[in-house]
This record gives sequence, structure tokens and C-alpha cells, in this order.
Amino acid sequence: MYLLKSVPSVSVSLSLIANYNLNNMKKVNLILLALVVICISISCKKNSGGGTQVAQDTQVEYRIEPANSFVYQISFNDKTGSAVTLTDYSQFSGGVKTIAVASKPFVAKLQVKVNNTTLFPVSYTLSILVDGQLRNFYQFTSQAMIASTTGEVEYIVQ
Repeated sequence: MYLLKSVPSVSVSLSLIANYNLNNMKKVNLILLALVVICISISCKKNSGGGTQVAQDTQVEYRIEPANSFVYQISFNDKTGSAVTLTDYSQFSGGVKTIAVASKPFVAKLQVKVNNTTLFPVSYTLSILVDGQLRNFYQFTSQAMIASTTGEVEYIVQ
């Protein structure tokens, strides 16, 4: 009989302990769930410009086709926007000059002067490319035996 009387009291004690542990586990689970939600929401927020971003330079390419000895003067705007004049076409390696431009808007400008000493006209194409994309070009023809013909192309890089 003693065993029968003690069994109900043990089961009552166990059920009180179980209820106490379940309530505490529910609280702990709710706290953990709240922490997980807060952590996820913080990590998913977009950076609103607080970090430092490095601006990439824009590549401006000047082209002269064909680049030959009849070209006696080349003027172009350098990366600061200042005009640079060359009197030797070989300084414009292969008829191409590439510069890196940091500040915009930038006026890209290319001008050539040609002295065609042949008996035939010579056609030229001046081009401006920005980041590899053709943005503007100008075609002109230097007539035979003409002392000076000028061609010019311009593009504003935004």
C-alpha cells in the first residue's frame, strides 16, 4: 500500500516539473527566435552608402585611320581636358591614343591636319570610343596636292 500511495505523489511532482520545464523552454525558444529574426533583419539590410566606393576611370580612346606620314599635326584633349598637340604621327601609336578620365563631364576632342602630297585623294576616319564603345566619328578626304586639310571630332563624356 505504501507504494500505491507514493506513486500518485511522484506523478504529481513529475507533472509539475514537466510543466515548469515546458514554460521555461517556451520562453527560451521565443527569445532564441527573436534573436534569429533580429540577426537576419540586420544582415539583410542594404548598405546605404556608408561604405567607400572607388570610382572607376572612364577609358577614352582616340583613333586615326589611316595613321600615315601625311598626318603632320594631331591635337587631342588629355585626361585633364587640356589640349595636347603632337607633330609626329608615330607618337600616336598605331593611330590610337587611350586616356583614363576621372572627372566628368569631359570633352573628348581629336583634330588632325593632313598634307596630302600624292596625286590621289586620301580619306580619313577620326573616332572617339568610350569604354570600348564607338561614340562619335568624322570622315573626311584630303584632296590630292593640298597643303593642309583639317578634320575634327568631338564627344562629351557624361
